[in-house]
Amino acid sequence: MKERQKELLRHESTRRFLGETFVVMVLIGAFLMVVVEPVLLSRFPSIFPEEPVRTGPPRAWVPDTRIGWFTASLGALLLGSYMYYRMYFTDLGKDAVEAFDKNR
Repeated sequence: MKERQKELLRHESTRRFLGETFVVMVLIGAFLMVVVEPVLLSRFPSIFPEEPVRTGPPRAWVPDTRIGWFTASLGALLLGSYMYYRMYFTDLGKDAVEAFDKNR
């Protein structure tokens, strides 16, 4: 299995696709945290109440509030639509899909 993964990562199109996806994921996360969350918290306080002050240890990757679940869902939707477009409607995506199919 590791040889297949190494062979897959040797393709430039696969590395570029994974790199671009990582960059877009970071940008979407930053956009949601810096722009979307404050706007939703200020405009719709009855739907998205302010988060309570936490005194215990942080629970990473667990969206346990309405705003957390909403931004996680919106982020997954945005990243998923980007990946779908990139894989099926661009030349880079077609090359990456061919590399995946060849190593399957």
